[in-house]
Amino acid sequence: MKLRLLALVAAGLAITSFGVAGAAGATTINVNPFLPGDNGTPAPGSSDGAIGTTLPGDASSELCIVKAHDYNTGTAGIQTQSNGKVNGIVTNAAGQLDLDITLQDFSTTVQTCTATPIQVTTNEPTNAGLQCAKAGCHGGTLVLSSAASVQPGIKANSLTRVAVHLANGQSMKLPSGATQVGSDPLTGPSTVVLDLKPVLTVTKALLNTDACSDGQYYVDTTQADNSASAGPRAFEIGQPISLTQAINGAHAPATLPNGAGGTGVYVATLRTCAEQETPVPGKPVTTKIGITGAGTASIDFVKAGTQNPQTWDTTRGKSCGPVKTAVTYPSVIGSSRILACKGDYGDLIPFTLDVRASTNASTDKYGILHPAPPQQVLTFNFA
Repeated sequence: MKLRLLALVAAGLAITSFGVAGAAGATTINVNPFLPGDNGTPAPGSSDGAIGTTLPGDASSELCIVKAHDYNTGTAGIQTQSNGKVNGIVTNAAGQLDLDITLQDFSTTVQTCTATPIQVTTNEPTNAGLQCAKAGCHGGTLVLSSAASVQPGIKANSLTRVAVHLANGQSMKLPSGATQVGSDPLTGPSTVVLDLKPVLTVTKALLNTDACSDGQYYVDTTQADNSASAGPRAFEIGQPISLTQAINGAHAPATLPNGAGGTGVYVATLRTCAEQETPVPGKPVTTKIGITGAGTASIDFVKAGTQNPQTWDTTRGKSCGPVKTAVTYPSVIGSSRILACKGDYGDLIPFTLDVRASTNASTDKYGILHPAPPQQVLTFNFA
C-alpha cells in the first residue's frame, strides 16, 4: 500500500509505444508523471503535483511530490507567486515558481525532488494510414498501435489520450471503446480529443526470494478484501491499518483494527518478499479511426496514465502454509511457525496518475503549470 511503489507503476504504465507512418527512425517524447490537479489538467486555478524521488537509484530513496504553493485563502483556486521559494524559504533563483516539496504524506517536507523520467517512443511499425480501396472512395483508416510495459505484480487500467486533427471537409467515426473529451465537431476543420479504450494490464508477480522478511500481522477474518480470492485482511502491526492511512503514509498505533480481542481477529507471523522491478512488455493494442474525405489527418499524443491500480500482496491469497526456509527466524522450529501466503492483487488504490510532457519553462522547471503541446505521432494524406 506504500505510495513509493507507485513511482514504479508510473514509470511502467505510461511507457506507451506509438508509430509514425513512413518514419525512417524513432522519435522520443520525454514525459513525467503527475498527480492531476483540481480539474485534471494543469491550468490557472489548478495545480498538478509532479512525482519524483528524493535519491534516484538509492535504496533509501522515497517518493516525493512537488506542488505549486497556494497563496489563495478563498475559493478562487490556486494562486501562485514566483519568488524562488521552496517550502517557504528562498532557495531557487528569483522568478521561479514557489513550490511545496513533500514526501508521500503531503506534510513531511524535503528540499529536493528529482522528477521521474519516462519516454514515449514513436517506433511502432504497425501504425499507418490506409487509403480506402473502393472506386470513388475518399478517406480511409488511421491505425494506431500502443502497448504499456509494467513491473511484475501490477493490475491496472492503462489510459491514453490522443488528439485527432481533421482537414476541411473530413469527418471521423469514434473508434470502439473510445470516449470523446469535449464537444468539438467530428467534422473538419476540427481537433477531436479522445480517451482511447482503457487497457487492463495484468502482470504476474516475480518475487525476489533473497529479499524477504517476517513480520507480525493482525488478520481480521470479519473484513473481506477486494481481491479475487476475497480473503481476510492482514494489517502489519505498527503499520497503517486503513486504506486512507496507507495512502497518506501515516503509521497507525499497533492496535487491532477490529478492536482489542475482537471476534475473528488473530495474530500471525507472515513472510513477505520484495518484487523484481524489471518491466514486462505489454501486448500491443490496435485502435482504428475511420476517416471520410480527402485531405491530411493526423494524431497527436496528449498524455497517458492509470487509475485505481492494484499491487501484488503476499499477505493475501486463497491459501497459506508454513515456510520452508529460515529468514528472520534462523531456526527450523522458528521458521515452521511462519506462514507464507499464495498472494493476490490487493485493494484498488484510489489513485489517478497523469503522464505528460512539459515545456520545462525557466519559471516552472517541474512543468507543474506548463504542459507541453501535444506531439504528432501519426499523419496521412488521404486521397
